[in-house]
Amino acid sequence: MSEQKFQPTQEATKQGGPAATPAENSITELLALWQRFEALATQTKRWGDNTAKLFWLELDTCIIALKRKLISMVLFTFLMLFFFLSICVLVAVVTFEFTGSVILGCASCVMSLVIALIVIMIYQRHLNQFISLEQTRQQIKEGLNAFTQKQEKDN
Repeated sequence: MSEQKFQPTQEATKQGGPAATPAENSITELLALWQRFEALATQTKRWGDNTAKLFWLELDTCIIALKRKLISMVLFTFLMLFFFLSICVLVAVVTFEFTGSVILGCASCVMSLVIALIVIMIYQRHLNQFISLEQTRQQIKEGLNAFTQKQEKDN
């Protein structure tokens, strides 16, 4: 066996101790690499968990919005029927009666139904913006972009 003499390097003398052997350097590098891998795995798991939570939250919101939209569509259909019925009654009463009180009564009835129809239509448009998984798609795109940019920087 050959005997190796201990020769401290300048780096070791600057740090105040003997230089590390190549095996110790390799182990240190592997441990640092393992810590980076664990940090990346933790961040990826956290991102995946948050994306899954966001998906379920958006899915619940979509289901609630679809239920409310269905109810408003049913109301809209019935009010539409009443609206046309009111118009028919209004035309019949106006042509039959020609009095101011009946006309004002029918007009107020029709106007209230028109206002109700407009409100329901606006509410349905409002609900339409919740019937998508836009936030989940956006988060997945951001995650994929960040991942691909990270890979490009590493290469």
